[in-house]
Amino acid sequence: MIKKNIQMVTISSIHFSPWIPYAAGCLISYCKNIPEINKQYTFAEPIFRYQAVELYDDIISNADILGITCYVWNQAYNDKLAARYKDLRPDGIVIYGGPNIPEEDDLRKKFINSRPYLDLMFTGPGEKNFSEWLLGNSTEGTTTQDTSNVDLKKMRKSYQITGNEIPTPYSDGIFDSIFENSTTMLKASFETNRGCPYSCAFCDWGGQARSKLTVFDISQVHSQLDYIYSKKNVSEIEMLDANFGVLARDVDITKYMIDLADVNNNPIKLGYAGLAKNGSKHTTEILNLMGKGLKISQRNNKLSFQSHTPQVLKNIDRGNIDNNKLLPVLEQCKKDGVTTTSELIMALPGETAESWLATIAHNHSLGIDYIRTYILNYVPNTTMYKKEYREKFNITAKTIRFSYAINSKTYKDLHNNKDFQVSEFTDYEEYEIMTGCSSWDLDEIVKMFDYTWWYHNMWNGGALRSVVSSDIKKEIKLFFRNIEKMPMMSSILEKHRSIVRTLYSPGSLEKISDLGTYLFYSKCLRTDDLEIIWQNQDQFVLEMSILYGHDKMAKCVEDYKKTFSMSLYGTDANILENPHNHLQSKCISNE
Repeated sequence: MIKKNIQMVTISSIHFSPWIPYAAGCLISYCKNIPEINKQYTFAEPIFRYQAVELYDDIISNADILGITCYVWNQAYNDKLAARYKDLRPDGIVIYGGPNIPEEDDLRKKFINSRPYLDLMFTGPGEKNFSEWLLGNSTEGTTTQDTSNVDLKKMRKSYQITGNEIPTPYSDGIFDSIFENSTTMLKASFETNRGCPYSCAFCDWGGQARSKLTVFDISQVHSQLDYIYSKKNVSEIEMLDANFGVLARDVDITKYMIDLADVNNNPIKLGYAGLAKNGSKHTTEILNLMGKGLKISQRNNKLSFQSHTPQVLKNIDRGNIDNNKLLPVLEQCKKDGVTTTSELIMALPGETAESWLATIAHNHSLGIDYIRTYILNYVPNTTMYKKEYREKFNITAKTIRFSYAINSKTYKDLHNNKDFQVSEFTDYEEYEIMTGCSSWDLDEIVKMFDYTWWYHNMWNGGALRSVVSSDIKKEIKLFFRNIEKMPMMSSILEKHRSIVRTLYSPGSLEKISDLGTYLFYSKCLRTDDLEIIWQNQDQFVLEMSILYGHDKMAKCVEDYKKTFSMSLYGTDANILENPHNHLQSKCISNE
């Protein structure tokens, strides 16, 4: 029997992050544990790095089946690669799967019919259905150009794997050659369980993973971690669990990772896609362990609130998630001296400029060290993506397109060339964002971004951290009442507003060609703001003295010099080991 060759693809093109192709690896691992599949098929090393599709000609032309994992950020590239493959191999089969494949019948049909090179796609979790399709046993979960066999009720039950069926791509050696041959540091994704009982309107976890929690076998969890920590070219691990910390064993898994980092002398950064959303005593212990056992550069402690506006939380279906249940976790972190960040999503349906300012102020009053604020991206298979939801909240949206020629650039590139532009859009990534709804319009969202801009630069960035009072709402209002008296700050702010207006102005498509706007959108909602302040400290002191007096501002800038790090400029916060305690003795009330 002549074996058929399968080429799996999971492109991590977003910001050129070299993520190990975990999704493709899971499919390969699951299938290779089935003897009959091994008799009939050979899996090549999965493709995961972005490059011009023509450079993959030799690899993909050898494949009888091209299987591609689709996400929002890599869909445009996937389409180009698939079309190229069909030109090379008209007899080959193109298969899509992943979170970007629509669940709803009409959207799914429109998706595949608009891609004539696409033969087959899977909806929902893929391991079981893909393996059964390869064996010729079932077409469950599939859609072709002419047929559909997707049952959404089954997707949340029978499409799911069990804890004993966990794919083990790392210890199975699926990525061995990638680790051996990589000349760059790599990032590794990893799961200890699947499933999420919540259905937040903006999140596709509630669709793709909506199910009873599936807990993976602990011995297999350990074997995957043993492999990852044995590699010296891994810079970061991202735990993909939707609610890590909800189980008691998650504490032991955290201890296991910290011990592995120590034994292997391997300071890998540890991050979580999602911690237990309704609070958990285990979450508190996990954050404490990370705070004491890992350096600040090795951990990413975050609490996801999204908003503190009650109506907004109701609108996004977080009524069964109580933000207040995270407060004991936060209080314990403060007692233990563990730095914390929180996550908020700006301009959700129901939010206004004033309610958003109240959310920022309330979040700050909780004693959280830094706020991370995100732009809302529309993704398929969410409640928010549905027609009924959009009509209910009078939502308008547009597509934002970034050329791959720009997304490898950094803040250093911007500082060296503030007018950097690209004109080539051959390869690109696209996102859909909300541009208006019943609670806000363009003018209103500009105000929301104003308030966020102040907090990211003046507090997160540290420019005014040691001089402002605890009443952040009052401080923000004071600043904007006097902004016209501050020429440098007005100039910085107007550039910021211009970007916001470009992104959120009416229209269906916005091609972004300048580096400043790309970094604003993809990094931390600012361009070279802090660099301008840093390079013009005397002018900053002069303008801020209008609010705080010269002596206080002079001292504030001296404090700023001690904490500011240009190497951390590209993050949304200049994160210190314990910024609250570091500056507490220096805080000067303005009341």
